[in-house]
Amino acid sequence: MTHTNFREGTLETYKRDYVVLVMPAKGFNNREDIGDKLRDIWRIMYSYKPINGGGVSTGMLLTTPAETIIEKIENKTPMLLGVYSDKDTVNRVIRDIKAADRGISVVVSGLIEDTAEIAKANGLNLHSIEYVLGIHGRRDLLPPEHIREVTTMCGHGLISSHLVAHLLEQVKGKKMGVDDAVTEIGRQCICGIFNTEKARFLFERALKAEMK
Repeated sequence: MTHTNFREGTLETYKRDYVVLVMPAKGFNNREDIGDKLRDIWRIMYSYKPINGGGVSTGMLLTTPAETIIEKIENKTPMLLGVYSDKDTVNRVIRDIKAADRGISVVVSGLIEDTAEIAKANGLNLHSIEYVLGIHGRRDLLPPEHIREVTTMCGHGLISSHLVAHLLEQVKGKKMGVDDAVTEIGRQCICGIFNTEKARFLFERALKAEMK
């Protein structure tokens, strides 16, 4: 899914950021009893303690209890996802989803070297690969890089750069804690792909830079 592709960062931050997305194909017979199949996969993804997850139609973990998410999964559910912070956990998630064999497409967003390694470890061939070629044009009109690293974790553009800058100032002024700030930001991303653990790292890095 392209909305998980545009996450800006460095190698250090990419190593903290993986999205596993499952999506039934429209118009094919895997839609039959798809709700039960998606519930099985959600149980697998949730068992590995995702940082965030869920979906637009079910709610996400930052705003919705996991029990409510599973109750909302139905045959019309378009997709589900889980956000993780390390390659080894994603490898185990993919291993268990493959073993469950529920016949649903799986997309992993992350460093290509890591996703290829995960696929190989589980006896899978990559079906397709999507690359991002960066931002072209008037980059001088964009928010600063440390702000974009946070806002681009919402692929639908629902996180305001002004909100991120404001909450960063609130944290700097000790008017708000880092965890509260990144959770508030993450709640704006309704599809659930926002990685609060990565955002916490980015905030703490920005604070250290200010102190130098």
